[in-house]
Amino acid sequence: MASGIYTAQTSGQAPLIFQLATKTLPSDPKTLLLFEINASGENISGSASFPVISRPAVSGVASSTLPVVSLNHSGAILSQAAPAVAFSSPPTLPPVSSGPFYLPIIFDIRLPEGSECIVQTSNVLLLYAAASGGHTWTAGMTWEEL
Repeated sequence: MASGIYTAQTSGQAPLIFQLATKTLPSDPKTLLLFEINASGENISGSASFPVISRPAVSGVASSTLPVVSLNHSGAILSQAAPAVAFSSPPTLPPVSSGPFYLPIIFDIRLPEGSECIVQTSNVLLLYAAASGGHTWTAGMTWEEL
C-alpha cells in the first residue's frame, strides 16, 4: 500500500544537478517510484544539453535538501526522500552534448504505471542538464513511496 505521493521543485539551476535519494532510516525503508520529471529552460540565450536521468557511479553528498510537498496528505510531511541540488561533494555526472538547440526548452516526462524509475534504500537517481552563457533550469520530480 502506498504511503504517499510527493514532489520537489527547484529553479535557477545552471547546470541542473537534481539528485533524488532516500533518507537513511533502516527501521522503515521505503522504495521511491519516480513517475514524473519536468525540466524547462528559463532563458533563450546561452547553451544547454537535453536533460538526462542516470544512476551516478558516485552519489552526491547533499549540503542541504529541497522542501518536499505531499500531494495526497495534509499535515506533516512524512516523506523519506532526500531531494537535493546543493552538494558538499557532487555526484558523478553523465556525459552530455551542449548546444544552442531551440531555447527555451521544455520537457515533461510521465512514466506509465509499471515503468517508473525505482530508487531503493542507499540508491539515487540523478536528473542532469548542462547550462552555460546565462541559461538556467527549472525542474521537478514527483514520486510515490511504497
